[in-house]
Amino acid sequence: MSEIDENIEVRYFKEVRFSLLAYYKEIRKKHDAKITIMKNIEYTTTKKEKYGYLNAYIPKKEGKFPVIIFLHGGAWILGSKDYLRHERICKLLANLGYSVFNINYQLISLNSLLKERSILKYQPEMNEMIRDLNEAIQFVKDHSLEYKVRTEKLFLFGRSAGGHLVLLTSFLRQEKDILGVVGLYPVTELSGMYHFFEQKHKIAFKVIDQSTMDKNKLNDFFKLFSPLEYVTEKNKENIPPIFLAIGLKDNLVNPQQSEKLFAKLQELGITSVILKLPWANHSFDSIISGPGGQLVIKYLSQFLAWVLSTQKESS
Repeated sequence: MSEIDENIEVRYFKEVRFSLLAYYKEIRKKHDAKITIMKNIEYTTTKKEKYGYLNAYIPKKEGKFPVIIFLHGGAWILGSKDYLRHERICKLLANLGYSVFNINYQLISLNSLLKERSILKYQPEMNEMIRDLNEAIQFVKDHSLEYKVRTEKLFLFGRSAGGHLVLLTSFLRQEKDILGVVGLYPVTELSGMYHFFEQKHKIAFKVIDQSTMDKNKLNDFFKLFSPLEYVTEKNKENIPPIFLAIGLKDNLVNPQQSEKLFAKLQELGITSVILKLPWANHSFDSIISGPGGQLVIKYLSQFLAWVLSTQKESS
């Protein structure tokens, strides 16, 4: 298994240490000046109202750039590509030299969830989420010249539920075209998430899930959509390098979700990195110039740079 060089210095990596000046300084205009932003581009041929659209953040300089496809979080029922916290990290990554595509994807209707009160009803929607990401990948490949992308250098990046989807999709793809995956506080094992939520958020759990469902069917559902289930000896050749970041005070997604995935990846010799912030809760990087945001950018950019450097060496 390769080791990440802590001292790597390449064009896609920016050294970051927490700085009070950076925390207070206005940097958004500087970021906007160096990139072209295109919004609400339809990426799917399936009519999906607001879901089948993406925002693109492309460096203005000449050349073709590695690709990052970004998925927002929101417990599979909420969220949007247009939230400022997602736009900010996409702009920052585009300024480092990546063509970034921030997508909306199929969500589960909250009204429907409250009415049905059974998560088993939502297998079709979960499949649609995976299909949307695969269609976004294909869209970027089909429009590589227009958006100045190098399709052989493609990363997936997701926060929370988006982290779950990028991990799951990359583990299921047979094309071996994903160069690396970034998951920030992702769900990796649905059964663990289900029981954690049952214990930590009892009132909300009772509102959402009052079903008398078949437990075998429930377990099958959990296994089908849990990234952890696909980290196997048989499937390890399909799994690219993985970067995980978690807050150990997370009250929404148990940090053990990522720790279990990391342990399994390491056991199989799959290149993987985990960043643990002992003081941090869920969404600790939402303020990108804050301590959590600056630390994530430091190690995330280093991870991306390392993966790109190893591909160059092997090509």
